[in-house]
Amino acid sequence: MSADPADPAPLPRRWRPSPLLRDTAVATVANNVGKGLGLAVPFFIAHWFRSSSTTDAFFFAYAWVTFVTLVFAPVLESVVVPFIAQERSAGRDVGRFVSRLLPLAGISLAAFSLAGGALISALLPLITRFPAGQIPLVRLCLIELTPLVTLTALSSLIAGTLNAYRSFALPGLSAGVRAVIVLLFGWFLRGSWSIQAISLGYVAGEFVRLIILFAALLASSHIRLRWEGGGFRGMGEFVRKAGQQTVGMVASELSPIVDKLMATGLGVGAISALSYAERLYLIPIIFSSSGFLTTFLSHWSHGYYGEEGSEGFRRSLTRSLRWTAILAAAASVLLILLHRPLVEAAYGRPGFPAAELRKVALLYALMNLALLPQLLSYVLTRAFLTVKNTRAIRNLGIIRLAGKIVFNLLFVMLWGLPGIAAATVLSAGIGLFYLFRVYRRGVGYDRKQGDRELLIANR
Repeated sequence: MSADPADPAPLPRRWRPSPLLRDTAVATVANNVGKGLGLAVPFFIAHWFRSSSTTDAFFFAYAWVTFVTLVFAPVLESVVVPFIAQERSAGRDVGRFVSRLLPLAGISLAAFSLAGGALISALLPLITRFPAGQIPLVRLCLIELTPLVTLTALSSLIAGTLNAYRSFALPGLSAGVRAVIVLLFGWFLRGSWSIQAISLGYVAGEFVRLIILFAALLASSHIRLRWEGGGFRGMGEFVRKAGQQTVGMVASELSPIVDKLMATGLGVGAISALSYAERLYLIPIIFSSSGFLTTFLSHWSHGYYGEEGSEGFRRSLTRSLRWTAILAAAASVLLILLHRPLVEAAYGRPGFPAAELRKVALLYALMNLALLPQLLSYVLTRAFLTVKNTRAIRNLGIIRLAGKIVFNLLFVMLWGLPGIAAATVLSAGIGLFYLFRVYRRGVGYDRKQGDRELLIANR
């Protein structure tokens, strides 16, 4: 049958976007919209509450909760992807696998967050320099924010499952739902509830996000949850690999806690200034990591455990590192040059002290020096996750934490608050140096075949 002359001619094959580029575009837009709304929340907090002892209490409690969620949520969201790819390639029941993961993650993290929150609350007078009258507010914020850990972990596990089937739009956009609810709580309830409106808004928003993602999982045609008996048998490898990455994430995400502890002795508003600068610095990192890095892991896992094998994986990884280095270096230079107007646009509101604004601007400029090593490290860790080499990720976290502690102790004594930002830059550089050493050892040269072979292995 002849084609209708009115129909547009099909695009030549070389002009058609590859599945990776298409999914990257979808994931980037969806995640940038969703997480972009989330990044707007601290700016509203700064506008509504300024920099005060109230915001210091909230940000300290939120730093603890963020630490726990950033340890476990990304682990669950990322580690599950290569496991699902391997389960699919072997023809096993993915629905049964995910059905066992959900209660295991929920029960474990609920117990951990409750115990950890209680311990932090009891140790506040010993590990911080907050005035005695401020500690009850910190404890109240901790109690209100603790449920966020379990809710976020379950949402991330479901999001990772959907990503494994190359469904990127809803998981990315769902993060914006939480942000909108937080802003609504703050807008309407801050007058009567003060900073507690923000804490409870985060919990309510994440609960709604979890319901949306779970409904999408139930409606998916690719997977059927099977609530069968058998407990958690057969989950040993997942728990071991997730455990190795969790150790690395614990060590890595202790860095913000170390920073906040160091800042408690640097005067009122120091924690808030550090948090405001950190939020601006994280914008390009979050936008990048939640876009192309999300699709990298899904596509690399399907290719590595499928027909492409290690050779196709190696070529894609090399190209990704090259382009990431070029784009990250350009972005870092641009953001450093524009650091002052960017900070003024974000926080330059009536009532925000000019001296505090200059402090945030200096911290932000210094932190942008870490952009290049941070993004390259993200690409390499996704590569190691694809082949389940979580040992390298564990070691990375330990190395970076050790460097952060040493550099903080040295530079804070010399430069005060800017020393914390300098320690961030140097610890990121040391972490990247370690990852490149592992990467170069993982690419061996076979003289007989005259070709390079990927040897990054599950060691």
